[in-house]
Amino acid sequence: MCDSWEYAELYNKAMGKEVYSAEEIQKYKDGSDPYNYPNEHYLDKLLGNKGLQTGHELTVNGGNDKTQYMVSFRLCKTEWSDGTQSLRPLQRQSESDYRVG
Repeated sequence: MCDSWEYAELYNKAMGKEVYSAEEIQKYKDGSDPYNYPNEHYLDKLLGNKGLQTGHELTVNGGNDKTQYMVSFRLCKTEWSDGTQSLRPLQRQSESDYRVG
């Protein structure tokens, strides 16, 4: 995360030109005009101290010449809030191998 003034400096650098003037960046830094140049952490306000991460995996194999197969499914959901973490994994797997005669 970065402050508003850091964002303005990085934006200028990324654009290769001065989009935000030095005076505007200074107003973000010192808070002299908080209504027009607020120094905010909007992502922190949006997410707070919470987060969510999910992962999915699906594997299906095939076969022939007397049949082979593999099916796999995985779902993992992780949530965290205020330093606590909740992990809920779900995994299923199935294998088959038929060779008769």
